[in-house]
Amino acid sequence: MSAQDIFETISSQYFQLTNSEKKVADYVLAHRMDAQYMSISELAEECAVADATISRFCRRLGLGGYNTFKLELAKASMAAHSARRAGAEEGGRDGFEAMCRERMQESTAALEQTVKRLDPEALKRAADLLFQAGRVLCLGQGSSMVLAEEAWTLLERELFDRAHGIQTTLLSLIEMAQAEGDRQRAQGFCDAARRAGEALDLSDYAVLSAPFQLAAAEQDGPAALDLLDRLLHSLTVPWDLSASPLYRHLATKEAAGEAQSVLLEPLLDQVEADPDCAFLREMPEYGTMVEKYRRAADGA
Repeated sequence: MSAQDIFETISSQYFQLTNSEKKVADYVLAHRMDAQYMSISELAEECAVADATISRFCRRLGLGGYNTFKLELAKASMAAHSARRAGAEEGGRDGFEAMCRERMQESTAALEQTVKRLDPEALKRAADLLFQAGRVLCLGQGSSMVLAEEAWTLLERELFDRAHGIQTTLLSLIEMAQAEGDRQRAQGFCDAARRAGEALDLSDYAVLSAPFQLAAAEQDGPAALDLLDRLLHSLTVPWDLSASPLYRHLATKEAAGEAQSVLLEPLLDQVEADPDCAFLREMPEYGTMVEKYRRAADGA
């Protein structure tokens, strides 16, 4: 075996290994430098396998034993070190350029190892299982915990985006029903938007948007003014998105609050310019309310 292909050999034979042997392979590939200095018992302890499993793993790679395996690890490490040194010399005195080249080589090597270990059929089966599952648990241990957290974040972001998409669609349906003069359907869509927003833990702003749209279209002054006041107030209060069990891995309280506060002034401008809100601007309480939130927007 050449000095440079021990890790490639592990990757190429990965799917022929037993589950216990895969534990050894995973550890060695993740701790390439450390593994060459460990005794067989130390490596077995780290991998939570028996010493005999380490010996079988070495023979599976075509090696005579554990000492030969450590020698191959050392050769591979020396080859990698020589490659990095050559890259550094090629970069001359530019230490930053050499560092970047070294990081690129390491990342390229890691990607190549990953590609060699991929099983397209297994990935397709996994995707099908996830798609068909009624419930998916994201679990991770050690370095895999980062991937589990990322999976949680992606799924929660998908839910969050789809929840707002539902709200947007229902707002459009309310408008269409009103254009057809079907108040009952408009009210039904409004109620659905409110319930969906509450069930999906959306902000008060999102939950109140549909009722305000309906009240404004019907020129129900007291109801529309009350809802507008609540809408504007919701934008002055930080929204703790991560407090929801549905979005625990998304934005922090501070980030969510900032994202909401920037909507305050545009909403005030929209209400001031919208001809459909002219009836609101004629109400005595309107001016005082707008002035209050203008001050809040200036201080945000």
